[in-house]
Amino acid sequence: MLILLPAARLQTKQRTEKISRTAEKFGAKAYEDGLSPDAIDEIIDLITLPNELDQASIAALIKNLFPSSRVADKTTIKVIGALGHGQSRASFTVQALLLKWLVMVHDVLESQKLVSQAYSFFFNLLDTIAIRAPLCHLLSLITRRRHVRPFRIQMLLELARKVGNEPALVGLIRVYKDYYPDVIVGEITASRASVFTHPNPEWKERLSQIQEARAQRNQDQS
Repeated sequence: MLILLPAARLQTKQRTEKISRTAEKFGAKAYEDGLSPDAIDEIIDLITLPNELDQASIAALIKNLFPSSRVADKTTIKVIGALGHGQSRASFTVQALLLKWLVMVHDVLESQKLVSQAYSFFFNLLDTIAIRAPLCHLLSLITRRRHVRPFRIQMLLELARKVGNEPALVGLIRVYKDYYPDVIVGEITASRASVFTHPNPEWKERLSQIQEARAQRNQDQS
């Protein structure tokens, strides 16, 4: 961690070691022990603020963001703040990876309420094709009856007609249909099969192992 942070802000010619190698060492450590809330928060800062990292290294870092405990609210807020359009936001490639990570750590967020409170913000980004698939998955996790409103149903159906039957978009429409089956009709929701599965079951299993090991250590120490 101490090596990664300054290296990420150096240009390629100034580094004594390839950043990919540094990220690999970080990833191995994170995979083994998991990361504290503060460590994850620092990595999110690193990823979402100006840096000299290449896309492959950023992807490797996000892939290995295994939280050893709950993901702090301040980190969730930073991830949400990195989404959307504008020069101050992360690239869409990075945004897609961050959304996928939010899906994978949803069950261990310090407060899932924060994500729910950003529902309108997430929904209004659905026309951004580069992040639509993981965005639909996240919305499917946090959608409740209070979120399913006529104007959103209309927007989803119009978007589906415009872009075609994208699996993730159809999956989100099916979630809406579960709340109002008489309102959403047609072939687009004919199938009942869910399109949303965990993006990386092996990652999920490793996260469970890390958190169980930490809980056992805490119990032994107490």
